[in-house]
This record gives sequence, structure tokens and C-alpha cells, in this order.
Amino acid sequence: MQLPADGTAAPARTAAADDGPVDTALHAFARAQAEQAARAEASGQWAAAALSWEVLSLVSPDDKRAHTRLAEARRQANAVAVERLAVAEAAQRRGDLDAASQAYLEVLALDPMRRSAAEALRQIERERNRRSLVGRMSRLPIARRSGADIEITPAANGDPTRSANSVREHATLLARQGDLDAAIQMLRDSPLRNEAVTRAMLADLYVQKAESIKHSQPEAARAAVNAALVFDRRHPAALTLQQHLAKPKALATPGTAAAPAPRR
Repeated sequence: MQLPADGTAAPARTAAADDGPVDTALHAFARAQAEQAARAEASGQWAAAALSWEVLSLVSPDDKRAHTRLAEARRQANAVAVERLAVAEAAQRRGDLDAASQAYLEVLALDPMRRSAAEALRQIERERNRRSLVGRMSRLPIARRSGADIEITPAANGDPTRSANSVREHATLLARQGDLDAAIQMLRDSPLRNEAVTRAMLADLYVQKAESIKHSQPEAARAAVNAALVFDRRHPAALTLQQHLAKPKALATPGTAAAPAPRR
């Protein structure tokens, strides 16, 4: 099935009897994918356009136009990724870590396999942690001299909502790449760690960690489950894992140690 050059669906041949229900549904799906790809191209969302053209090329392998547009969308996505990568690197060199992080995230949205951008995000997070530590150390004597009980919280540059989203997006990216410890550490070090959304993410990440090591490192898995329950004491998966990971001879009630046997 091949779509016309304008991206619209070809008219039905004669009657509904010519195409069965499956063919009709497939044709409608292909048309929707073509329209979605065209809209994504028009708005410059080349990664989304490439995905739609790829789906269409699989649904209609004989559609040469879909394959041609797929190649062009990928070329455009790569070109924009290279451009955003240069912007990110320039921002990182001048020390604008928020702008660099945002640009690197845009690069990975266009090309998830670009490892240089993922590694740069890790370097930025390490630099943020270093700056945060230096800032706390430098401000500590001032707080002491003032004699006041001051809670010092690093201020986020720019829009606080955008900064919060960037931190969470970065942590999600690290988790998807399998670096759960880095994702957890990023959220724990964030000034936003006490927000409900961040606490929920931390609980989920600790549960993922426990699941991944429950057979090879049961003690560490139990510790991860306990950490998850600190952030969400009613987390269903954490409570289930806590029961499965209970030590032998423990009582059925979670978190209750077995009573020692009486001496004779």
C-alpha cells in the first residue's frame, strides 16, 4: 500500500467490499501516520517525524515515499542534534550548566544513542555537586557569625519549574541507561528532594534497584527496599519486595524481628 505524494490516503477502489475490515483499518492507520509525520516535519520535530515515517515504512514496505521521507527526517534530526550539541558544549565551557543540560537533553531527544551527550550530562551533575559543596562550605562561617539559625538552600538559576523538570528528566535518562545509583544520587542531592514528585521518583528508583539485585545481593536489596519505604511507606511494590526478601525465621509481620528462643 503506497500513499500519494501529498501524504493523503488514496480513495477507495470501488466499494467497501473491495477492502476487508483489516485492510480498511490498516489504510486508516497508515494515513494517520503520514499526517502525523507531516505535522511533525512542519513544526521541526524531526525525531517524531522519523518515528512516524519508520512506522509507516513497516506498515507499507512498498511505499518508496515513506522510505525517502524517513531518510530525510533522520538526516534533519542528526543535523539539529549536531547543532544543539555545539550549543550545549559552548554553554558548558562558559559555565552555564542549566543551559548546557537543557541543550544536551534536546540532543538526546533527537538522538538517544549519542553517548557524548549522556556523558556530558553526568559531568555536569558532578560539577553541580562540587559547586554545591563549595558553596555550602563558603557560606557556613557567615551563618555562624550571624548567630541566627539559617537554613541555606542553593537557589536555582532561572525558572524553578524548568530546573526541577531538568533534574527529573536527567535522572530518568540515567535510570533508563541503567545507572540507577547516579539517578538516585542526583535526586537525593537536589534541593527539590522533599517535593512529593521527587520522593515518589526516589521510591520507584530504589524499588528498581532492589529488583535488579535481589538475587545476587539480597542484603543490599533489603536496604534499597527500606530506603524506598522511607520516601513512600505505602509503596505497594516495596512492601511486596520486603515480604519476599524477609530473612528466614522472621515473623510474618514486615519489619518485625523474630523473638529469640528462650534459654533452657
